Amino acid sequence: MFHSLFDWLEYYNNIFNSLFLRVFLLCSEFIASECLLLAD
Repeated sequence: MFHSLFDWLEYYNNIFNSLFLRVFLLCSEFIASECLLLAD
């Protein structure tokens, strides 16, 4: 059914990394906008 455990680990690792990157980018944009508001 599935090739190997390593393939699954790599697959889920890629999903986790992409989700983590997306959340990190959203948070950094939010923090940057908050800092700009505070600077004004």
